[in-house]
Amino acid sequence: MIISQVVLSFGIPFALIPLVRFTSDRTRMGADVNHRLTTAPASLVTAITSVLNVAPIYLTVTGKWSGKSLSTSGIYRYSWPDTQSGTRADEGSIARR
Repeated sequence: MIISQVVLSFGIPFALIPLVRFTSDRTRMGADVNHRLTTAPASLVTAITSVLNVAPIYLTVTGKWSGKSLSTSGIYRYSWPDTQSGTRADEGSIARR
């Protein structure tokens, strides 16, 4: 994961948590307040997303992050045509240029 992605993931909980709290507050939203059946899954998704976005920050700060992105670890490996030779080149060879 690139360090800029880690920095961007820091802001996601700060957007999601107030969004769920404000839209479930009857005094702020009035008749447009979210129903509890909407707020419960939204809170769950917000909690999961926040944990998944805080984990890379923690791992990066503590130095436990391997520094490999998903694309270079082979999970999302793909290839595209090399325009110079006409052959297919994998991401690793392109990244080393």
